[in-house]
Amino acid sequence: MMKDIYNLLATSILLFQKKRGTTLASSSTFYMLLTVVPFFLLLIRVVGLFIGDINSTQLQIFNLVESFFPDVAPEILTQIQTIVKGPLFAGGEFTILNFGILLISSLSFFDSIWNGLYLITEDRSYLKFVKHLKGIFVIGVTILSLSFFFFLPSIFFYSGQFLTNNIVVNFLTTNFPSLLKISAYFSNVNYGFSYVLKSNVFHGVIFTTFFAFLYRWFFSWKLTLKQSVIAAMIFSLLVIIGKNLFWIYFIYVRDGLIKNYGDYYTLIVGVIWIYFTMSFFYFGTCICTTLLDKKLFLKRIAT
Repeated sequence: MMKDIYNLLATSILLFQKKRGTTLASSSTFYMLLTVVPFFLLLIRVVGLFIGDINSTQLQIFNLVESFFPDVAPEILTQIQTIVKGPLFAGGEFTILNFGILLISSLSFFDSIWNGLYLITEDRSYLKFVKHLKGIFVIGVTILSLSFFFFLPSIFFYSGQFLTNNIVVNFLTTNFPSLLKISAYFSNVNYGFSYVLKSNVFHGVIFTTFFAFLYRWFFSWKLTLKQSVIAAMIFSLLVIIGKNLFWIYFIYVRDGLIKNYGDYYTLIVGVIWIYFTMSFFYFGTCICTTLLDKKLFLKRIAT
């Protein structure tokens, strides 16, 4: 088992180096910075239609993204949030036209993803026009996932309230005091679940689930569910571990950044973290490619 994991990681690292994964990460980071504002506007506008509160939606989305940012680099999100608030609360109507403009702008980032996948896998299908439709589908799934994620705490909270405070429960606890322990149990579970929702473990599970689907979709369902989960788990672990260890890197570069960029050095640190995250993503892509090549190799042997 350990040998298989070592071989998988070693082969993926060699592939990452061979395909210049850091260069691909730099390209995607650049396009992300160009498209991050229209992408956030698109997410907030559309998810806000489901939630019914634009302000609450933008706060929840930025709080979710902040959970994957190191504590030493939150300013970049604050800057983006400030920029997004301008057009978001300017009073303009959300029309089909501006929806289309935001969507096309957001797809520019996915172009860099498709190019990266092509360069890593050498599969020319990533250059076809259908890639834009796939990008639209990914944005749609992201919107639905965020909507579900934002509704989940409320659903659980009201379910817990119903289980602990309704006519049947009140009648039973009044006439059978011993059942109060069961009611208290559900109350404690509700509190515990609220704590879990805010933990890195829960965010890691959500992240792994989302990117397991994303990797399978990017590879046209050629990956098995197990293979996509492995790649997504490694990516999520790298993000969580990197987030908690990023301060070590920050210590070494902080003085130089302050000297060169002054008060804006934390903004540069945030960009560096985005670059690291994109590097983790492309490393996960290399893992998918390695797993897929191994699957095809075994299939050729069997035939």
